[in-house]
Amino acid sequence: MVIDMGGATTDIALLEAGVPALSQEGATVGGWQTMVEAVQVHTSGLGGDSGVRLDGEACLAVGPRRIVPLSLLVEQISPVLVTLRSQWEQSNPHPLDANSA
Repeated sequence: MVIDMGGATTDIALLEAGVPALSQEGATVGGWQTMVEAVQVHTSGLGGDSGVRLDGEACLAVGPRRIVPLSLLVEQISPVLVTLRSQWEQSNPHPLDANSA
C-alpha cells in the first residue's frame, strides 16, 4: 500500500508484488475520462492542512477549509512565536534544566 498525504487530500494505491493496480477505465481528470492508463488510486479529502472540527451535532467534520500549519504561521507572523512561548512558560513554570536530565 502506498499512501501520499498532501495538504488537501490523501491518495492511496494498492501494490501487488511491488506493482500498482491499474484502472481499467483510465484516468479521470476534472470530470473527464482520459482513456489513458493510470494507477488505480483512492483519494480522500483529508490532508495535512485539512480543518477538522465538531459540527452542530457534535460529529467530526473535515474541510473544506484548510488550516495553516503552525510552523508556517510562526514563520509568516513572528508575534505568534512570542505568544506560544509565553503560553508554554505559563503552563510549565519549572522547565527542566537540560543539564539536570
